[in-house]
Amino acid sequence: MKITRFLILFSIICVGVIYMTPNLSMAKPIAQISSFIGDSVIQSGTGIVSINQVGQPLNEGDRILTKDGQVQVTMDDGSVIKIRPYTTTMVQEREEKKFFGKSMVRRVTCFVGKLWFKSGASNTKNFLQTPTTVCALRGSDADVGYGTEKTYFNQYSGTADIKGNVIKGAFQDLGQSVAQQSPVYQVLTKAVEIVAKAEESGNAVQVAKAQLEVIQVDKASSQELKNNPDPIVKIDAKISEKAADTKTAAVNTVVKSEQMKEVAQEAKKEVEQAKAKGDDKAAKVAEEKAQKAEETVKSTEKALESAKKAVIEVTQAAKALDEKKVDAAEQKAKVAENIVAKTVETAVKVIAVAAATQELVVKAEQAKKVVEEAKAKGDEAAVKKAEAEVKKLDENVKKAEEVKKVVEKDSKQVEKAAERMDTKKIEEVAKKVDEAVKESPVTTTVATTTAEATTTKEATTTAEVKKEETTTKEATTTAEATTTKEATTTAEATTTKEATTSSSSSSSSTTSSTTSSSTTSEEPTTTSTMEPTTTIEPTTTSTMEPTTTEEPTTTSTMEPTTTIEPTTTSTMEPTTTEEPTTTSTMEPTTTEETTTTTSTTTSSTTTHETTVTGVK
Repeated sequence: MKITRFLILFSIICVGVIYMTPNLSMAKPIAQISSFIGDSVIQSGTGIVSINQVGQPLNEGDRILTKDGQVQVTMDDGSVIKIRPYTTTMVQEREEKKFFGKSMVRRVTCFVGKLWFKSGASNTKNFLQTPTTVCALRGSDADVGYGTEKTYFNQYSGTADIKGNVIKGAFQDLGQSVAQQSPVYQVLTKAVEIVAKAEESGNAVQVAKAQLEVIQVDKASSQELKNNPDPIVKIDAKISEKAADTKTAAVNTVVKSEQMKEVAQEAKKEVEQAKAKGDDKAAKVAEEKAQKAEETVKSTEKALESAKKAVIEVTQAAKALDEKKVDAAEQKAKVAENIVAKTVETAVKVIAVAAATQELVVKAEQAKKVVEEAKAKGDEAAVKKAEAEVKKLDENVKKAEEVKKVVEKDSKQVEKAAERMDTKKIEEVAKKVDEAVKESPVTTTVATTTAEATTTKEATTTAEVKKEETTTKEATTTAEATTTKEATTTAEATTTKEATTSSSSSSSSTTSSTTSSSTTSEEPTTTSTMEPTTTIEPTTTSTMEPTTTEEPTTTSTMEPTTTIEPTTTSTMEPTTTEEPTTTSTMEPTTTEETTTTTSTTTSSTTTHETTVTGVK
């Protein structure tokens, strides 16, 4: 147990190391958190951390998202940024080429919300920018804000050269509703939730996939800035998008590798289970599966290392705005991604062929038993039919075993090519494996198994990550439906009661037969019209068997006593928990001379369907 926990923790650390390395390659952080209140986070590379202490470092290119909180950032030269609630900002500090050499530049980007900036003591050139505007400051402090495609700018001191349209003058915080319209704020908020759930799960695959969500923030930021009036900002946006593609390719290599590690762990459990049952053949197949998965992971180590280096290179090249080096790093990462993907895909097919072949062997053995049983019964027709089935299965087993040997041999070549980073050889041999599998009698099984291996884990991860959100929606829907139904039922019961009272008053002089008829018509019909935010149409079978017994005392007053107590038993579908019991008792004070016993059984079946909107 301790070893398993250690391996899981080690895997998660390894996943994180690849993407923390670019930040560690910086000489030092460019700023730190000097004060904060409320809920805020930092996105650094492909990681997200909560702001929970003064002194937390801020690296070049990091983003800060505030919810109901505020954050103050102090730069190394004394410059200060005060970030207001519901704001997303990015801080960059680097050398940029000018007409005469290079100069140190700091760019503070406000994607949505509001912030205040005051320049420090250094000669660093400061720019406050939004998706539509760039303000070059000179010895000044100012507020900048952005929301609904409008830039707000209020300068307290100094001067500024402005490119783009701005609304000048004091302005209020833009608030949560405006922030929620921002693509960057939306994507980053979603990434924060997914990263938190992935880390809580402790699953290395989920942690890696969560990093893919964080990379989407980079892409959203690039999209927002690509139409900025400053040419340098446009170039930066283009390069950042390529850097994001590089990181995506690198993370995909990690995801594939971690998935194969999971396959190996599952296979080892299968070995133990098969041995416990005394099934030596199944144990052997599971052992081969574990071995193949481990060999695949080992053979892709060089590609993973290459992807790691590509992330470091692209981070450095993006900071220097060197598009050629960014392109080279992107190509390196995509090569590594392709190598790992093809190697893993081939391994999955080999594992599937082995499993499908074993299934055929088991079926052939079972068919032979059927032959023996038919012979024991003297059923010649059954014997003939069973023997034909055995012959067919034996032929298929033979073919499947031949294919198994071929794909196992080819898979070894793919692994060796992966170790050499020989993409051409990998493509060539992987194609041969595909052709061999097509000739196998277990092609359908292999195709299904391969699809399951590549998609089931992703579907499971998505379901687990969003399970809590779906459950919350269902709970809200149930509550809304219950409240609406109760309100509707109450209103209808009140209406029915008023109608009954009125009817009772108007019919006080009728005969006993008329009274009996009136009593029957006074049964309340409970019709629930549920139209909550989410349409809920449960399957409800309602059986109403009210028995109205009238035993009047002998008086001359013709005002019937009517007691109606219908019991509604609702059988609902499990998606919506509704067990309403509606009991309506209407007792206007009345007495009647006639003895009338009315037993009415109303059985109604109303079919509804529950539709609850869920979430990929």
